[in-house]
Amino acid sequence: MHTAKSAALVVMLATFACALASPDHMLVLCVGGSLAAAIWMLWPSTDAPVLLLPFGLQWLSVAMKPIETALTGQPLDSLGDFGQPLTDAAWLALAGVSALGFGMWLASRQPNVNWAATLDRDASRWSEGLVVQISIALIAIGTALQIATPHAGPATQIVLSFAWARNAGLFVLAYWCLKQGKSLWILAMVTGFEVVIGLTGFFATFRETFLVLLIAAAAARPRLGFRGFLITGGVFAAMLTVTVFWSAIKTDYRDFLNAGSHQQEVVRSLSDRLSYVGQAADQFDDDQFRTGLRKLGARISYIDFLASTMKYVPEVLPHENGRRLGEAFANIFEPRILFPDKPPTPDDTTVTAHYTGLHLEGTVGTSISIGYLGELYIDFGRVGAVIGAFVIGLFAGLAYRVIRGFKGIPLFFSYGIATMVLVNFAIFETDLVRFLGSAITICLAGIVLQRAVAPQVLLALANRDVGMRAA
Repeated sequence: MHTAKSAALVVMLATFACALASPDHMLVLCVGGSLAAAIWMLWPSTDAPVLLLPFGLQWLSVAMKPIETALTGQPLDSLGDFGQPLTDAAWLALAGVSALGFGMWLASRQPNVNWAATLDRDASRWSEGLVVQISIALIAIGTALQIATPHAGPATQIVLSFAWARNAGLFVLAYWCLKQGKSLWILAMVTGFEVVIGLTGFFATFRETFLVLLIAAAAARPRLGFRGFLITGGVFAAMLTVTVFWSAIKTDYRDFLNAGSHQQEVVRSLSDRLSYVGQAADQFDDDQFRTGLRKLGARISYIDFLASTMKYVPEVLPHENGRRLGEAFANIFEPRILFPDKPPTPDDTTVTAHYTGLHLEGTVGTSISIGYLGELYIDFGRVGAVIGAFVIGLFAGLAYRVIRGFKGIPLFFSYGIATMVLVNFAIFETDLVRFLGSAITICLAGIVLQRAVAPQVLLALANRDVGMRAA
């Protein structure tokens, strides 16, 4: 049986059990049902789950506290971090994320094409040497661009968008290695490098690494046999362990990175950062693991700020009638490289404090956003927020369809570029300006890479490989 069908069945069985144990029966039932439906729609047997896993991370941000009601027996309204009821926010968040997933499915579906079979066939035609060479080059170039981003000036967003090419390289390498069962040691080394680099920055960029690996693993092993179970389980276990570790150390680590300036900046050398992370890993114990796990659970759940926003708007502040969305589009279509006098993007924490009425003075040096759905609510209310999420889903599904359908390069590499683009849709808490800005600019960077760069490079490499074999 295809893994998606088994997973959907398991989710529904777990949902019924949780719904019986929770005081909020109907909410928990709908939360689990939405995930089961998304698994069924976004992971057909003829395609890879490139859309499903980004959706799944957004769903998890909404589902954490409803699931907690089943584990603790406490009603959802008693679990608010700021003393506010959460039920209305949970229903709106669930409706928004479900609309996002439905939009993804609607725009991406092509029921009469077996993309999975073509992907497998394309990948098998490329030699081990070429795959490793191309993948490592993409990862190296993307990492170099990421490191250069702070020095890019007004071209920062453009450089950062192309830096996401490292995720395309990682997908290509991971899919080929897992499908062919070869060069797994190279994949392990590259993954370790990406995780370590992610841990040395101010933000946890290693999350994208694990998400790409999960997408590649699910695409390469759509039928979860024993070996596929071990691979997927191993990736998930590694992701959980590293994420818990990061959650436990990040507050003190960030103070170390910015040398006490309380700014989102890194003033320590790479060697100093590696030394700090290594020492923290060496001292990591069971108590820190439990602390990190608790912090991680609180961090993943992201409906509390939405609940505070819904209480404050429109009771204290009126709806903005599109102003937040207008500012987001203005930020996209007025790039700083052409408009050097453009004012800086408003601080997330300041915006959140303004629209929630919460006092966030104690959060200096951190970035706290309402989330894109909350900002859509500020603009358009409940119905408008759900419609906005649906439109974003349509955009994600259409981007996937356009990139996947391009015939100028092998489908194998197009899937890498699609993954590069769609990983950006995984974060529920991202503010509207950055969410839309990143989605559009990374999509454009992916299309440029796919249609202007990749055809010539891949053709030259393939011809060279054929020539070397003939010689």
